[in-house]
Amino acid sequence: MIRGSVDSISSKRVTGWIYSDASKEPLTVEAQINDQVVGRALANVPRSDLKSAGFGDGKCGFELRFNNEVDSLYLPFVQVMLAGTDLEVRRWAGAGFCDYFRALYQRYPRAGRPASVFGGLWTDRTDAAAVLKGRTDIGIVAAREANSLARLIQDGAVVLASDPSTGTLNGRSVKSDLVHTVAQTMFGGEILNMMRAVLDDNPVAVRADVLDADEPDFVQMSALEELPSPAECLGVIFPVTEQPVSVDIIRGGHRFPEFLADGLSRWTHTAAQRNASATLSPDLAVDRHQIRKGSAMLIGPGALCRIREATGGAVRVLALPSRLSLLRFQQKAPRGEVAHESGARVWV
Repeated sequence: MIRGSVDSISSKRVTGWIYSDASKEPLTVEAQINDQVVGRALANVPRSDLKSAGFGDGKCGFELRFNNEVDSLYLPFVQVMLAGTDLEVRRWAGAGFCDYFRALYQRYPRAGRPASVFGGLWTDRTDAAAVLKGRTDIGIVAAREANSLARLIQDGAVVLASDPSTGTLNGRSVKSDLVHTVAQTMFGGEILNMMRAVLDDNPVAVRADVLDADEPDFVQMSALEELPSPAECLGVIFPVTEQPVSVDIIRGGHRFPEFLADGLSRWTHTAAQRNASATLSPDLAVDRHQIRKGSAMLIGPGALCRIREATGGAVRVLALPSRLSLLRFQQKAPRGEVAHESGARVWV
C-alpha cells in the first residue's frame, strides 16, 4: 500500500511525505500543473513523526522545489504525483488555498467571497444576488423559488408555506411525537426545496427545541450546538398550534462583521452569545414576523432572532447539510432516524 500527504504548498515549494510498504527504496514525486512537470524530488527526508507512526525508518518526507516560482493563483491546481504513475498524493484541505485567496482578492477585490473566512453557504457570499441570477438562468434554481431565495439573501430569513409532507417517510411512525412534527413540517411545502437549494445538499435536522414563552435575548442558530462548520446551517421555526408565533429578527444582523472588536469570531459560542444579546444593541432595528399554522420561517446561519408570543408553542429546528451531519447527532437520536424519500433526514 502507498500512503502519503501533501502538507504545504507555497509559490516556491511543496512539502509532504509518501511511503510504500512494498519498496525499500525512497519514492520519487513530481509536481504537475496542467499535466506539465514543474518540479521533482526524492522522498528521503527524515521525519521522526512518521517513524513513530510506523512508516519504516521515517525517511519518506519530501521537499519539492519548483523549477520556477509558481503564481499563487495556480497553487490550487498543483498536483503532486508518484513519478511515472497517475497516483496523486492526497493534499491537506488548506494547503495552498490561503495564498491563493490572498492573491485573488488583491488582484480582483470585487470578486465574490463568503461572508466568513471559514467558508459558508452560497447565500452568504458578497455576490449572492448575482449567483442566484446565474443559478436561475441555467435552471439550477426554479423561478418559483427565486423570489424567496432573494428575500433570504436580503433579510437573512424568509417565511414559507409548509403544508404537511406528502412524500414517503421511513423510520419512526409515532404520529404524536416531536420527530414526526419536525419531519412533516421540514419535508413539506416549499421548505424542503428551499433548504436543499440553499445547502446544496439534503438537510438533516439535528436538534429541535419546543418553546412556549418569550425569549428575552436574540439567538444565533449556529451557536445552539458546536458545529463543524457553523456558517453552514439553517434554522426552521414554526407554530405547533393554531395560535400564531412571532419572530423578531435584527435587521441586517446576518451581515454583521465576522469578528468582534477583541478579535473573537462571531461563529464561536462565546462571541455569538455576546453578539446576540438584546441588551448589547438596544438601538438596532428589529423586524417582527408572524408565522401562522401552515407556514414556517427559514433562517440563515448568521441571523439574530428571538421567538415571541409563543404561549401556544413553537418549535425551533437546527439543520445541517448531509455532508456535515456528524455521527454524534445521530447517536443522540433516541430511536434512530426518520428519512424522507428525497434523502432528507431527522435526527432529534
